[in-house]
Order: sequence, then C-alpha cells, then structure tokens
Amino acid sequence: MEWLSIVVGGGGLAFLLAFGKGLQWLVEGRQNRASKLFDELEEARDAAEARLAACREDTDHYINLANHWREARAAAVYEAKQAGVEITPVGPLPERPKRDIPEV
Repeated sequence: MEWLSIVVGGGGLAFLLAFGKGLQWLVEGRQNRASKLFDELEEARDAAEARLAACREDTDHYINLANHWREARAAAVYEAKQAGVEITPVGPLPERPKRDIPEV
C-alpha cells in the first residue's frame, strides 16, 4: 500500500479507501434487502398455502355434508314410497352468488 500512497498522496488514498468501503456497504445492504425480500416472500407463500389448505378442508366438509343429506333424503323418499306416501319434489338449487374476482 505504500506505493499507492506515494502515487496518489494522502487525500487520494483516503478517497479510495472511503470509496471502497462505500461500495462494500452498498453490496452488503443489497444482499440484506434481497435476503429480507426472500424471507417475506417465503412468509407470504406459507400464508397462501395455509389459506389454500383451509379452503380445501372447508370444501371437503361441505361436500361431505351435502352427501350426508342427499343420502338421508334418498332413504326418506324410499321409505315414504314403500309406505305409499307421496313426497313433494325438491325445487331447483339456489344460484351461487356472483363474486368479482380480480384477474391476475
């Protein structure tokens, strides 16, 4: 480093050292920000997967519930017909509410 101080002088050497330190801080800061961003993305992904799992569990529950009542009605209709009782037909299913889901 002595040759450098001879070539550029004291002020130039201080400038070069400060410049190098500044570059080092920039690189470390960028790496820290990238690391933080990846951590936040992982957290968001985990939260989305948890919401998806909850939605799937809800869907399974309601499908099982619908199957239960369909089987119960079928059994009741069968027994009523065996006894000679006429059952009023079921009306159409209500329409599903429309949702405004933004496109991705």
